[in-house]
Amino acid sequence: DDPTCTPVVRERLAAERERWLRQIDEATQWMNDHVATFAGGWPSQRLIDFAVAYCGHARMLMLSEREEAAKLELLGDLTLPVQRQFFGFWWTRARHFHADHALFAETVTRLTAPSAGA
Repeated sequence: DDPTCTPVVRERLAAERERWLRQIDEATQWMNDHVATFAGGWPSQRLIDFAVAYCGHARMLMLSEREEAAKLELLGDLTLPVQRQFFGFWWTRARHFHADHALFAETVTRLTAPSAGA
């Protein structure tokens, strides 16, 4: 919406945005296709279930008919607790363990609520 932006730059930015969205779509597709390969290596059933749930919900979110901005916001809300639990420092994981699982569950509830749309 920047008035100083030329049509050429707008076109390039739109193409870049589409590329980013394709990458997110491909990443959720890859995760969902390969979750059985990497999730089984986690040390507890709770973490395995967490990884599997994340992959499935992230993929279904990207397949949904939601507006792109809503998809990206919800994907961020799904990803933060998962990222912190699987890739954070051990003391961060321990400190946020219960909060991360609760935040993830709340986001899944928002995703699956009947009023959320498809």
